[in-house]
Amino acid sequence: MCLRVQSIISPPRIKTHRFSVEDKEILVIKVEKSGSLCSVGGTAYIRIGTGIRPLSIQEIITLSTELGTVNWDEVPLISIEHINMDHIKWFFKTNGEGERK
Repeated sequence: MCLRVQSIISPPRIKTHRFSVEDKEILVIKVEKSGSLCSVGGTAYIRIGTGIRPLSIQEIITLSTELGTVNWDEVPLISIEHINMDHIKWFFKTNGEGERK
């Protein structure tokens, strides 16, 4: 997979170091591990051993939740007709936003 660093969302932090060994130029590229989920071309990937594969929507939600980038209330898990309004009122009351109608 060949890609340009500019196509990665969120851009990774990269450090480079160049040196010579026996008249040959060596370029060392260090890519720091991201604290957030990154994507290329709208697809998020996961490394498995020496390979990579695209993440499923469920894996993206799970990883984003673990990283703290998605909260439980941001991901709809049930249809609107099954929502318990008492839970919604409790959420807004607990988070200091008062009751919503």
